Amino acid sequence: MADTSVSIEAGWVAVLGGAHHWSQAPATLYIEELLAQAGLLNWRWIGGCEELADPAIRVVVIPNGKLLLASDIEPLRQFMAHGGRMLALGRPGPLDAMFGVRPQPPIREGWLLPGESMGGRMQAAWRVPLHVFDLVHLLPDDTRGRVSSGNGHPAAPLMFSVGNHNVSWPVSATVEIGAGSGLLIAADLPASVVRIQQGLAIFHDGEPAPDGTADINDGILKCDDSIMLDWTRDRQKPVESLPPIFLQPQCDLIRELLIAAIEDLAEAARLPLVRLDCWPRNLPAVGLISHDSDLNESDKVRFQMQADSDADVAATWCIMSGTSDGAIPEYSPEALAAIAASGHEIALNYDARTDHPDCRWGPHTLELQLDRLRQRIRSIGCNAAIQSNRNYFCRWQGRLEMFRWLIEVGIRVDQTKGGSKTGCLGWPFGSCHPWRPMDDEVSPPYLMKMLEISFATADLGGLRCPQEFGRHYVDVAHEHGGVASLQFHPWQSDQEALRASLAEHVAYGRSKGLEWWTARQIAGWQFARRAVRVASIRQLGRRLVLQADLPPGLEGATLTLTGPVQTTVDLDAAASGQEIAITI
Repeated sequence: MADTSVSIEAGWVAVLGGAHHWSQAPATLYIEELLAQAGLLNWRWIGGCEELADPAIRVVVIPNGKLLLASDIEPLRQFMAHGGRMLALGRPGPLDAMFGVRPQPPIREGWLLPGESMGGRMQAAWRVPLHVFDLVHLLPDDTRGRVSSGNGHPAAPLMFSVGNHNVSWPVSATVEIGAGSGLLIAADLPASVVRIQQGLAIFHDGEPAPDGTADINDGILKCDDSIMLDWTRDRQKPVESLPPIFLQPQCDLIRELLIAAIEDLAEAARLPLVRLDCWPRNLPAVGLISHDSDLNESDKVRFQMQADSDADVAATWCIMSGTSDGAIPEYSPEALAAIAASGHEIALNYDARTDHPDCRWGPHTLELQLDRLRQRIRSIGCNAAIQSNRNYFCRWQGRLEMFRWLIEVGIRVDQTKGGSKTGCLGWPFGSCHPWRPMDDEVSPPYLMKMLEISFATADLGGLRCPQEFGRHYVDVAHEHGGVASLQFHPWQSDQEALRASLAEHVAYGRSKGLEWWTARQIAGWQFARRAVRVASIRQLGRRLVLQADLPPGLEGATLTLTGPVQTTVDLDAAASGQEIAITI
């Protein structure tokens, strides 16, 4: 129940943005996806700081200080003087005088470390040092202002280290102005997430792990040739006798830090934050079992289907189309029919790895293979749309081309971003949550109409994926409210140990409250969730009333209030038409 004694002010979190700003600093647009993942509803873009004169705006986020002009400083001061709260990220720009700091030259990358004065919400993001890019060492400048914490004493800032040197230099500052305050975190958090998730363009093998646990330099261009995380500092050893892996999802931790900072500021501003929970029916997380058909051994399908049946799970079957000349086999019509009839999802296993003219990297072969698979499933009477794909052997070239091609042919979920070697299992691309890629190679940039669901491992209990890692993957997805995505190959399904492993980990996930969904189900829910738009918010006594655009497909959704009040309510019970009323 909410604390009815707490004074609140209904309103908005504003974020500085717009086409002009996004063209200057593309990653600042990605705040939209980070807030969508967090389910924040009462936020909106503003095109300039003059809009902060609106009294309904209680918190403002400046995604990068370098977007500001000198003329923006006075509206920001006035905003805070009247009780508003500001979170500024990235390079300080003209905010340096306000915060009383002297920024040093930017540093390409480093690791955020917790400051002693950070509140409990922000401290919770620090399971491990947070790998960030484009950060600035801040030195105090007493001649230009005074950096202070809420109690008037010098602030204990966030610190960061560089490489293997634990130098602990400050990268944050706070300031009080009138009845309000500001927090500066001089690291580009949204750009860090984009860089870790999307990587650099792949034109050659990546650098392998120095300890020999991830020999990604194998002559095959694939996702893990573009891992931006550090082999030494960003991996952990959940099992001491086994290689280190990317166990902690760095991008999820960065997002949690961002949301924790916004929640702290909202609480100080007496602003309730309205959030749509990540999953329906109060689910803590979901799981996804997927299969890559890998050269289509039809005689193994029955073993995999029996394993799925024993685990009572509907899986996403990523299936190669085969070739018309028979050089690459195809699943028999009987095998396809059995898969479809059992309630599994049929997806594409795009092959740009096999030495065949129809399997070269490019949009033409993707369309060719997809069309062939579509024709084959229609021939068995299955009319379900193919919505998902995983590239065989995690093949990848360039940077964003594959995403564009998939959108063009009607695929809206990719599952390729994962590790192909033992030492890069886990979340080498930083997130166990479904995330939207961003096309930042055009101006202005835009969020792409698709989701990436990274997988944590393949064939738990097989040669490259030790059984001992499995429960750790499920635990991490559960802890962060994401997707425990586990892949099993049907061509190995005649091995009893792998079938037992699948059943064990599905059961373990259920014991922690997870439901096991297909990629199609995950996409349907997540796209519906991201489509919610709030047009207005007002307070009527002890009720918050939101005017919202509510798309279909949100059955079982839950709203959570955070900030100065904490409560939860079922969306079905709170919504009347397009109006949501939350009693606080």
